[in-house]
Amino acid sequence: MENNKILSELEKYAPWIKINRIVSGLILIISIIYILVYIAISFYLWGSGFQMTNVQQTVYFIGLGLFIIAIFLALKGFMLRSIK
Repeated sequence: MENNKILSELEKYAPWIKINRIVSGLILIISIIYILVYIAISFYLWGSGFQMTNVQQTVYFIGLGLFIIAIFLALKGFMLRSIK
């Protein structure tokens, strides 16, 4: 009961919390899929010794940034989903 009271107070001042709770399951699933794909690509590139051009390195590190964001969204989605 205490969590619902806190969430209702927060939703008054930050309406995005309600939206995040609604889509958190989808965000969690997409984030987990992205994490698995990124790890698979990393293992594939590890076997080739990371011999990449500058463009490939740029794309890889942009993917690394998105990977970190995906982990954050997965954890946030899981936490928001677990609140009843």
